[in-house]
Amino acid sequence: MDTKQKESTEDRRKFLEETANAARMKQAVLTVIFIVAILAVCLHFGYPDDQYQIEKEADKNEGYLWKCKVEDESVVKPERDYYANGTFVFVFKAGKQGKTKVIFTLTKGESNKILKEETTTVSVDSFHKILFKGKTQNENPLIKKTDKEADE
Repeated sequence: MDTKQKESTEDRRKFLEETANAARMKQAVLTVIFIVAILAVCLHFGYPDDQYQIEKEADKNEGYLWKCKVEDESVVKPERDYYANGTFVFVFKAGKQGKTKVIFTLTKGESNKILKEETTTVSVDSFHKILFKGKTQNENPLIKKTDKEADE
C-alpha cells in the first residue's frame, strides 16, 4: 500500500468516526429535547396532585347535608361533589398559586340551621399541588343525633 492509499484509508476512517460521533450527538440532543417537551406538557396540564378530594361523613337519609364555600375560587375551585354510602365527597381543582379558605357547613333538614362549621386553609403551590391544613379527609365521625339534639 502506498502513502496515498494509506492517507485515503485513514481519512475515510476519521470521516466515519466523525460521522458516527455526530449521529450520537444528534441522538442525545433529540432525547434531551423530547424529555424537556414531555416535562413542559406535564407542567402545562398539571400533575395528578392538581385535584384533591375531601370526604365528610353524614347520613343524607336522616336529612344531614354538608356544603362547602371557597373564599377565593381562583386559588382552588370546587370541581364536583356527590354523595355515596354515607359520605359527602368534595373534589377540588387547583387554580393559581396562593392561599384561601374552604368553609364546610353541616345542616339538617329544611331549617338550614348550621350544626357544625369547619374552616380549612388551602394552599396551591407553583406545581399546582393542593395542600390542605386543618381538618381534612375522614376526620368527622358519622353523625347520629336525634332531632331534639340537632335543634339544640
